[in-house]
Amino acid sequence: MKNRSRGYVTIIVIWVAALLVVISGGLILYVRYQTRALKNYENYLKSYYIAAAGAYDVIYTDFAKKDKLKLSTISGINELNAANAGVSFGEGTYTAVLEDEGGKSNINNAPIKVIRDILKEVKIGDYDKKSQAILNWRKQNGGVYLNVEELGLVPDMDVNDVFTLLPYFTVYDSASGSQGALNINTATLPVLKAYIKEFNGPDTLADLIVSKRPISSQAMAAFIRQNGRRFNPRFVRYFCVESMTKRVRVASNCNGAMAKVNAVFNTNGPGEHEKVFIRYFWQE
Repeated sequence: MKNRSRGYVTIIVIWVAALLVVISGGLILYVRYQTRALKNYENYLKSYYIAAAGAYDVIYTDFAKKDKLKLSTISGINELNAANAGVSFGEGTYTAVLEDEGGKSNINNAPIKVIRDILKEVKIGDYDKKSQAILNWRKQNGGVYLNVEELGLVPDMDVNDVFTLLPYFTVYDSASGSQGALNINTATLPVLKAYIKEFNGPDTLADLIVSKRPISSQAMAAFIRQNGRRFNPRFVRYFCVESMTKRVRVASNCNGAMAKVNAVFNTNGPGEHEKVFIRYFWQE
């Protein structure tokens, strides 16, 4: 009987020991996972602040060093972006990309014909139906898109359509000192073609503008009138050669953790710190 009791005790001890091993192993794994998660979160926070630092550097340093007029041209923007690719900062790196919002079509006031022609130019399938859907969604939501990413909420638009269209549309005004709304020095060819067609200009004018860029403010009106004689004079005043509203997109990496931030700001102030945020940092 004693041997049997000892056997039961031995079995219980073995089971308890096994249970303790399992529990302790689980606790070790749990601590490891929590430690790893905490480290990942720490790296993500570092990555976010590296991205924010990169955006601040572009907004407050690069704009102080460069002629703002130059940053309203494709060549000036490309030069700045090349200098901000893979920049080392702290424990990580960032890449900043500047965009000129004044070179895009404002989706909140663009006519249906312009929207349709841009969709057609960038080869969006079923562009007639989708351009009408974009306009309908605008009407149904108070006549305004709060941000261009809301194109993803439009019925009939798929994810690929939205990513294709993001570089061509904005919801921000150019904030130019002139009466113009579209910067011909940064507007893409599809956007230029759509607006020139809307204004009854010649088909060849968009390509001619691109070949002559950058165009100065003194030469712009004469250039457009000379090469687009059918333009109504008020349409000539729609174009400009400088826009103050910019977007900066920054992607960062810190020990494998990545972050992406955006900011839209106005450079209309006279001093290097006279930058007005239209929309402060937000994450993609």
